[in-house]
Amino acid sequence: MPSDPNKNRFGGQSRSDGFSLDARFEPSDSRKWVAVVLTVMADDPARIGMEDYACFILHPTFSPAEVKVPFRAGRVQLRVQAWGGFTVGVRIPRDRVVLECDLAQVADAPQIIRAR
Repeated sequence: MPSDPNKNRFGGQSRSDGFSLDARFEPSDSRKWVAVVLTVMADDPARIGMEDYACFILHPTFSPAEVKVPFRAGRVQLRVQAWGGFTVGVRIPRDRVVLECDLAQVADAPQIIRAR
């Protein structure tokens, strides 16, 4: 299995069709881990219905590797702990939108994420 199987699987763009995917990092209690906060925002929150959700596709070593999170006020947020970089994919089924973010390429990614 490739070390980053989601790379280029979701179009390679973190912004598409009125949605954006952002990643930020927070320190954790361990030097070996970092908290990754993934946020999907809708440019126009009014277009999001109560039943709409985003499906985050994480590295296959996560359990579960796919997590559905409902939109609230035009945004979705998922927080995970990680010890290495990988590409996150997001699907927004109703709008048929796909987003992608390679965590190792985020400008302020800590070394533990940059070193796959």
